[in-house]
Amino acid sequence: MQETFDRLSARLATSGLRILHSGPPAHDWPQDAADIKTVLIIGHAGSKFWPFFKTSPEFSDGKPDPLDRWSRRVIQAAATDLRFASPNDGPPYPPIHALTAGGALHPSPLGMLVHSQFGLWTAVRGLLLSGDELPL
Repeated sequence: MQETFDRLSARLATSGLRILHSGPPAHDWPQDAADIKTVLIIGHAGSKFWPFFKTSPEFSDGKPDPLDRWSRRVIQAAATDLRFASPNDGPPYPPIHALTAGGALHPSPLGMLVHSQFGLWTAVRGLLLSGDELPL
């Protein structure tokens, strides 16, 4: 499983994205994900993703939610064997704050997620759901 994790990390890095956190699903995860053993939180920390997004078709096509559409396309292409979920899918919305305990992401006193190295220069762009136990 470490090979899967490393391969996915390398694929995401080619678009300026990274695995921000991995862990078991939260206790209040929606019922349709009962088979999920690992949730990978995918996003950006810092600005490395910006040149990739800025040159994407989604950036200039004039359609709604270009960053969300780009994120979905790029993350799904990097992990074709894992199920994708958007942090905007809902209600009910994925319990992202409950997933981040003990990792590089943590809620600030105002409730926004903060990265231990990049501070507020981070955002969750998608979740990958696996039926296997991947490295935490």
